[in-house]
Amino acid sequence: MAFLSRPVLLTLAAALCLLPLGVLAWYSHPALDDFAIGHHLRSRSMAQYVAEVYGHSSGRYAASLFSVVLKFFGAHPGSYQALIFANLAGFVLSLYAVGLSLVRNLSHARHLAWALGGLLTVAALVNFPWPAEGLFWLTGSVAYLYPATGTGLLAALLAYLYTAPTQPYRLLWAGAIIIGFLVPGFSEITALLLPLVY
Repeated sequence: MAFLSRPVLLTLAAALCLLPLGVLAWYSHPALDDFAIGHHLRSRSMAQYVAEVYGHSSGRYAASLFSVVLKFFGAHPGSYQALIFANLAGFVLSLYAVGLSLVRNLSHARHLAWALGGLLTVAALVNFPWPAEGLFWLTGSVAYLYPATGTGLLAALLAYLYTAPTQPYRLLWAGAIIIGFLVPGFSEITALLLPLVY
């Protein structure tokens, strides 16, 4: 049966491995800075908040800019679990994009990409800080998951652009430059790892 071929089974196995994370996302609850930053953002514009955090608290310009998700949570507290799930899904899809960009010229590229993306996801999750902090806490998600997702997207985009035909992809290059500028603004560790992507 074609449905039970090896690539399909690998894809199903990868999905089953990620299923507990998806289920846990719906059981996560806001804590600590989620409330504090969400409340703090109600009284300021994002520009004021980014300038204040960048100038006084931290040089992490992208993390403070992407804290807009906490402003959204402050206005819609019931969306917390959906935001956590969307962050995890974006992370997994970015690693799938990395896998696809590496094997896109091979036969069965999609299935290989799912398998490679699954391996990359496992490797990334093993090296994450405490899962409650890095995956299931919205503030930690902005600090850890967003730069990892951005790095995955940047790696996939650069792999595609480097192997693409000679057509000028100005928009894709502009996107790569913007992502390359934002990723170091999330954390210093991500900034140190970024040269490996280039």
